[in-house]
Amino acid sequence: MIQIQKHNVGKYIERFLDGQTSNEEEQALYAFFRSGNVPRRYRKYSAMFDWYSSGMAEPLPEKAATRPLWRWIAAASVVAVLGGTAWRWHEYREQQEWYDCYEGSYIIRNGQKMTDIRQIMPALEQCMGEVELLDWEFETDSQPDELVEI
Repeated sequence: MIQIQKHNVGKYIERFLDGQTSNEEEQALYAFFRSGNVPRRYRKYSAMFDWYSSGMAEPLPEKAATRPLWRWIAAASVVAVLGGTAWRWHEYREQQEWYDCYEGSYIIRNGQKMTDIRQIMPALEQCMGEVELLDWEFETDSQPDELVEI
């Protein structure tokens, strides 16, 4: 009696698909696949061997159409790249509009006039932040104190 094990089942499957197995080897293959102890990479043959072992009375079951995982991963990657590119383009356009707003601005640092907007933008943002803080302090100081009844 032929014993098919996990380590040699691939050889017998290959021989079976090439039409080189004996009846005894085929019976051993059928028994191996009925045992349920089939390595993952050979499970795709289970339905076929079950069909052969049942005498091929019913039609061979059809495999449901599935898309490989790599297609989903590729599609998700394309969406991520396009989304990232669109987001970055939006950020770039927004920054350009901001720079265009301050076109012609300059600062004097250490006695030198600086006109490159990319170099002076941090100083402009700092000044705008200070103005917003002063504005907030002015608004909060100008409101009358409310009396609280106890």
